[in-house]
Amino acid sequence: AKLMKTFGKTCEMATLNREVNDQIESSKLVLDYQPGDCLFCHRWLFHRSVPINQEGLKHYNDGSTLKRYTIRYERGTARLMQGISLEPCILMNPDNSGKSLDEVCKHDGPFYPQCWPPLEEDASRAQESGLEILAREILPAAQTK
Repeated sequence: AKLMKTFGKTCEMATLNREVNDQIESSKLVLDYQPGDCLFCHRWLFHRSVPINQEGLKHYNDGSTLKRYTIRYERGTARLMQGISLEPCILMNPDNSGKSLDEVCKHDGPFYPQCWPPLEEDASRAQESGLEILAREILPAAQTK
């Protein structure tokens, strides 16, 4: 029961469990990313942002936004969590909660496009068309939810 009360609240670790927070903090590594840098890691990497330094604050005071792109590779048999989620495919269709990534793609489009094994040419074209619709229509609609 205690785990469920804290699930998804790792950003509040300092107040949830001081001892665990201190252990995590003692092993942290802060990287100085530059435009174009890329980080490869496994899905269980415990990560968070750090405050932007003074140079970064000057840059972001110009009205621009921090642009980033995250790619996660996962098997199509992996299942989404049950219940409330900010996952775009669940925001757009709550019935996707608990479904496999393959099931979501079959019924609601390529939220999780297949990259391996390579698709046959017709399937690849269909996925590409679906990705265009996803980027142009579906994801902007999910942002408003």
